[in-house]
Parts: sequence; C-alpha cells; structure tokens
Amino acid sequence: YSVFCKTDHVVNGEVKEKITCFIVEKDRAGISFGEKEDKMGIRASETRAVYFDKVIVPAENIIGEEGMGFKIAMNVLNTGRLSLGSGSVGGMKAMLKQATFHAKNRKQFGDAIINYGLIQEKIAHMAASIYASESMVYMTTGKMVQGMEDYAIESAMCKVYCSENLWATVDQALQIAAGNGYMKEYPFERAMRDSRINLIFEGTNEILRIFIALMGIRGPSESLKELGKISDVSKAIQDPIKSLGLITEFAKNRISKMISSRVLTGAHKDLEEYANAYSEMLNEFSIKVENILMKLGKKIIGNELPQMRLANMAIELYAQVCVLSRTTAILNDASISDDDKAYVKLLTDITLKKSRKIFKQNAKLIGQKYDRLLPKLSDEVAKRDGYGLDIVKF
Repeated sequence: YSVFCKTDHVVNGEVKEKITCFIVEKDRAGISFGEKEDKMGIRASETRAVYFDKVIVPAENIIGEEGMGFKIAMNVLNTGRLSLGSGSVGGMKAMLKQATFHAKNRKQFGDAIINYGLIQEKIAHMAASIYASESMVYMTTGKMVQGMEDYAIESAMCKVYCSENLWATVDQALQIAAGNGYMKEYPFERAMRDSRINLIFEGTNEILRIFIALMGIRGPSESLKELGKISDVSKAIQDPIKSLGLITEFAKNRISKMISSRVLTGAHKDLEEYANAYSEMLNEFSIKVENILMKLGKKIIGNELPQMRLANMAIELYAQVCVLSRTTAILNDASISDDDKAYVKLLTDITLKKSRKIFKQNAKLIGQKYDRLLPKLSDEVAKRDGYGLDIVKF
C-alpha cells in the first residue's frame, strides 16, 4: 500500500509535522482489515477500512523524500483526475452506442424512435459532449507529452467536465431506453450506479471547482495586490506620484490583454465566428475575475458561489479552445474525408453554441442577487430540518 502519514521534522530547532509517503506491505504485523463495504456501484472494486496498530516500517520504504508526501499525493491526484476524465470519455462512447442501437430498433407509432425530435436532441447532445470531453483529454495529455509539468488545473477541469458529461450521457441513454433502461438485464442501470462515483472521488467536483477558481485567480490576485493597497480612488489622486505608476501599469496590462486576445489566431476560417466569440468571452472572463478580486479581496476564500461561477466559466473556455484547436487540425488535414469533416463541424457547432450559453449564464449570475439569495434559503431549510412547510393554500 502507498500510505501517507504525519512525521515529525526539526526545522530551525522547532519540531513540525509534515507528510511522508511509505510503501507498506499488507502482510506486515499490525495490519488488519474491516469488512467489505456494500456499495451502490463499482462493486467489483473492494472498499475496506485498513487498520494500523504499531506497524514497523523501515526507512528504505519511504517513497521520494521524507516530508515530501503532500507533493507526491498532489501529483498522484493530478494524474488520477486526468485518468477519470479519459475513462469517462470511454464510458460515454459505450453509452451512446447502446442508446443509438436501442433508438434505431425501438419502434413507436410505426417509426423508429431515433426519428423523433426529442430523441434526436438527446443523441446530438451526447455525441457533442463526447467530442468536447475527448478534445479536452487529448489537449491535456498532448501538452504533458510535450513537457508541461504543471497540469493541476487542466486535469481538474478534465475530471469535472468529463465526469459530469458522463453522468448526463448515462442519464439520457437510460431515458431513451425508457422502462427497459430500469431493468437489470440491460446495461443502463449498472452504468448509472457505476458512473456516479466519478463526481465524488479524486476530489469532489465541488472542491475541484474551488481549486480551479482559487488556483486560477492567483496570477491576477498577485498583480492586483499592490493596487489593492490603495483603498479608494481619492487616495490615489491625493498621492499621484506613488499611485499613478501602479494604476497606469494595471490599465496598460488590461488594454494590452484585450487587444492581444481580440482574435484567436490560427483557427480555421470556417470557425472564425467561434474564435471571435471565444476572444470576447476571454476578455469578459478577465474583467469578471478582476472585478471580483477588487470587490472581495481576501474574502474570495470564503465565497464559494462566485468561485463556482468563475470555475464554470474557466472550464467552458478551456473546453472551447480544445475543441477549436482539434477541429482546426481536422479541417486542415487533407487525408480526412469530407464526410468526417462535416460530422466534426456539426459536433463543433453544437458544442460551442452550448458552451457559450453556459458561459454567459454564469457570467450574468456572478455577484448578482440570485447567488445572495441561495444561502438565505439554505439557512431557512436548515432551521426547519428539511422542507418544513405544511401550508396548503391555493
């Protein structure tokens, strides 16, 4: 087993606890196990409690360096999250294949249900979600192969985006199968039980959204730190010698950023509309980040709803640039058939239009009254220990 535990370290004469990673063989004296947990899904993977009672582990069993276990754990999580993202893509493909087969062979009112609009909508969104998710995984792994060492945010985005798309795909596939989908003789109900865990382990999607937001705003936060020391505009005016340089630099960075990102260069000419829209959204995102930082400052740490909005926007931007990059490469490749290119263009159209809608919705809601109402209602529900409303009146 890879075991992470606290170990004492002397730093400048003071004993401090740090985390160290060890290899611990399961047959060592003092190791015992709990009963097999009865889980909803992934039942072929055993989950048990592991107990350690005065287990002796030699120093040569340390993985890496003593006290560096936290860094090892984070790197393991990064690769694990990316693996969950890519695994989710495989699950989505399997579900779409099953759903398509059922929709083509299930007839109602004399016609296969795949010819009905509401089923077509589900099939189209499932396929587009696969293309976008797969593009994110390809882009991230490609950058890793090229030497990118820090891919924590990208792997977190892949895990969140792909696991949620898998869950939505399984849900829609089961819906297409209707009553059959609820029966154990068909694969859909097991897929639903097995896929639900992906939104939970390797870091819940909620905590990963916080991670994405706070890691992502570190750069803008540092650049605004000095400017933030000026509490208001009047003080800046009163001390122009001290303040003007900071404000000018900030304004220059803002303007240069907006100009340089006006056009996403390199995109295929058929994707020009989407490239321009992406650039506009990138500018809007940049301004939203800076506005939230200036408004909340350090309080951003305790404000999870704006963090969620920023993370959702960032994830959609990453999905879009991955799709634009991949589709451009496909459309520019003469060896790929026109039929495949047309198919990819359809996948891209649906993906980017849907993504832009999600981005705009989050951009509109960030910092608005709607998000301020949510905690108030949650507090009321907590006071009532549930819904707690028995007034029947019409």
